[in-house]
Amino acid sequence: MYNQFLLCALVFGVLLAPSCLAQNVPVSIVVSAGVNEDPTGVRVGRSLSDEIQLSATFYKWPGRVSGLPSNGVLIHVTSIDVRLQNGEDLGSAIVVRADRPSAVDPDYYKFLSEQAWMILKDASVTDLIRSFLAEVDRQMAR
Repeated sequence: MYNQFLLCALVFGVLLAPSCLAQNVPVSIVVSAGVNEDPTGVRVGRSLSDEIQLSATFYKWPGRVSGLPSNGVLIHVTSIDVRLQNGEDLGSAIVVRADRPSAVDPDYYKFLSEQAWMILKDASVTDLIRSFLAEVDRQMAR
């Protein structure tokens, strides 16, 4: 019975270890208050969260921002709804910024990357999010 337990534990360890080791960078997302009122901003936030969960490099930090480890990444998402003069919704201006917390000073964050986009209301955001996360990954490797 004990040997069977060890064999099962070993099999699960071998199967789960590669995915656990690959996701080594915790990410915390901070969304500005206006994003929740902007449909395109909400889509960007969801897409960012989904891409982080599907990533082999990043995982979503379950704790508070103040507890983010020094190897983590803090991503800020800011969104402004853009409308035409007649009130028709055109899309959103989105700014995403990634910073890394300092190991020495908990109140200091080192800049990694920032991108600004004008996203039309029906446009896809997946490619933009993927390119942003790839840029953050490249900057962290420096």
